[in-house]
Amino acid sequence: MSPPNVVAVVGRNPKMLEALDRLLPVFGLYVETYASVESFMYGAAMTDATCALIDTPLDEERGFELLRRLRAGGFTVPFVFLIDSEEDTIRLQARTLKRVAFVHKPFFSEQLIEAIRSAMASCRDEPCTGAA
Repeated sequence: MSPPNVVAVVGRNPKMLEALDRLLPVFGLYVETYASVESFMYGAAMTDATCALIDTPLDEERGFELLRRLRAGGFTVPFVFLIDSEEDTIRLQARTLKRVAFVHKPFFSEQLIEAIRSAMASCRDEPCTGAA
């Protein structure tokens, strides 16, 4: 049985991945880190995630591309995007896929944890599933 409250953290910045890997367990969250969108897409542990935290540039649409591809495959786990600025077009597109939240950098730990917990809570009424 996999641990509850698993957050898959996806990003290219090793320092950010390390910081999140240290921070999230303090709040009772288990962490799986992925250094790229591709490694998350094909990672064996992907189905253990109860939330995906994406720290990847939205201007390249990498994070949104990941979300779209996973949703098409039946992955309904919520996504929380860490973003540098307002990206209204991408935000509007992403919201049409449901269970998507945004946290603006820089952020306080409490803001991030609240976004993650809120995202995970969205799975209480309608269960979320990992990809098959």
